[in-house]
Order: sequence, then structure tokens, then C-alpha cells
Amino acid sequence: MKNTRANRGGMTIMEMTIAGVIFSVFIVQFGSIWTSSSMQLNYVLSRANVNREAAVARTMLMTDLSSATAVALAEAPANGFEIYQGNGSTVTYTSGGAAMCLYRHDSADSSDMTVAKLLKSLAVTISVSGTDVKMVFANGKAEVTLDMRRDTVINATP
Repeated sequence: MKNTRANRGGMTIMEMTIAGVIFSVFIVQFGSIWTSSSMQLNYVLSRANVNREAAVARTMLMTDLSSATAVALAEAPANGFEIYQGNGSTVTYTSGGAAMCLYRHDSADSSDMTVAKLLKSLAVTISVSGTDVKMVFANGKAEVTLDMRRDTVINATP
């Protein structure tokens, strides 16, 4: 009887080593694809969250600024601004807190609201030519800058 593979009834050490190396390469490649895909998915989700919060903040600000009779920097706290409405109410936007959120307070109904939780910075410039609001929203590596300008001249004081 010849010593053929069919007669041996098993695998040699060399065949097992080659199969192990091929399997290891496959597992490493699969892990690499999995890791890069999950990182990309996390970035896309972060970007979607940042864009959603920027859109909500923009809508709220545009609504409030469209009916404004005056805009002024908030005296207390110093990290915000006030929008004086035609109906005598005041809407105050402030940023701060441990999580650096954007808050909105409406004096008409004494309501407080968290507009955005992913705010990185808020800058407001009020001049005779208009009101500029710059907000940066960030979550991980995803970042969105929202620049808004109201060109209509608004009184700097109510």
C-alpha cells in the first residue's frame, strides 16, 4: 500500500500551518474592515447630530430675529444676547454650563429651553449695520459652523 494522503487519514503539520496562516490573514483583514467601517459610521452619526442641532438653532434664531425690534448683548450672564420682541417680551440666548449648551429663555411665558447640547462656541457682534451670530457645534471630529447675519439695522437698545 502506497503512503498517499488518502491513506494517512488526516492533515500534516505543514497543511495545518498554512491553513492557520490563511485564516489569520482573513481574520486580520476582516477586523480592519470592521474597525474602519465602525469609525466611519460613528463619524457620520456625529455629523448628523451636529447638523440637526445647528438646523434647530438656526430656525429658532431666525424666527426670533425676524420679529425683533432690538438686539443687545446680555449683561448677565455675559455669554449671550437678548432679542427684544415687538410684543414687549425678551428672548435671551445664553451659552454655558458644564456641557456648553445653548439655552433660550422667553420672558413672555417664562419658558426655558435647551436649544443645542453640542455647542462649542458662541460669538455675537452687534453693529449699526446688523447683527452677526456665529455658533460652532462639535461632536468628536464632526464640526459645523453656523454664521448668521441680519442685515436690517436693529436698535442696539430696546
